[in-house]
Amino acid sequence: MAVWRMSFHVGNGGHDMFPICKERGVAAITYEPLARTDLTHFSDARYPKRWSELAPNQKSSLGHVAFHMAGGDLIYVKDHQNIINRGIIAGGLGTRAYRFDQRFSIKDPNGNAWSHQVPVNWLSDIQPKRLLLNAEMTTVLKLDLPRIEMIEQTFDQTEPPALGNEAEAQLCEDGYFRETIQNLRFISVLHKKMSNDFRRWLKENFSIDASPERNQIDIQFYHDDTKILAELKICYGAKTRHAIREALGQVFEYNYYPKRSIFDVWLIILDKTPSPEDKLYIDGLRENRHLPIHLGWMSERGFLFHPVWP
Repeated sequence: MAVWRMSFHVGNGGHDMFPICKERGVAAITYEPLARTDLTHFSDARYPKRWSELAPNQKSSLGHVAFHMAGGDLIYVKDHQNIINRGIIAGGLGTRAYRFDQRFSIKDPNGNAWSHQVPVNWLSDIQPKRLLLNAEMTTVLKLDLPRIEMIEQTFDQTEPPALGNEAEAQLCEDGYFRETIQNLRFISVLHKKMSNDFRRWLKENFSIDASPERNQIDIQFYHDDTKILAELKICYGAKTRHAIREALGQVFEYNYYPKRSIFDVWLIILDKTPSPEDKLYIDGLRENRHLPIHLGWMSERGFLFHPVWP
């Protein structure tokens, strides 16, 4: 899954096209002289004739939309120094999402067609967040891990709404706010993508064929005669601590509920890097409660674990 940051203004800070894109359920871009050229049958290996007329940043941005964005990718919407929305690209996971709007149904005030599009399920529960974003003029930017973590940490630090008293405010701050229908659909797509990535990682690195979604357990498998379960958690809308809390309840049920059998190793795997406090918490559970638990997370190098596993 790739993560993108995209602007929707005409030119440099001109008319905002995001409202109509959100209404139509798409992310869209345009550049003359290719505004009316279908790029469906082109790729990074074969560009249309007038591609050379684009500026380097335009080539990069249009290329990302036309050739690189795929189903399951995440898009953050940039408006000047703010992130104002986010959405998940629709379509098959990992499948090129580009489509050309041959009806030219979206046009800016200058009459230019915004016909290069990808379908997006935009979210409506987000409050704009001001970030110290770089001032580069790139319309579409593929985010690296440090940028992703910076944006996610900003959302994690959202202040809870003020309630009647300090105790109620503390309860609100400690809550796990993400159970809207829209968020659950979003989380489900990301969860399936991470499951596929983890099982592929096991196969490529250890020749393990892992079983997904059996007896409510995300993934279970054997490694060196050790019976292992993996509980995957998407931290979207939650801190890593909250995701770990939810995962622990499920892991205990899978091991100790009547008619369940105990696993030798428990893996809790997150889509975000855990904090140092998260790792200390896991260390305490292992040392003081003798729980066979490891905390894992996705990284650019695959999956990492604390303590190291296997």
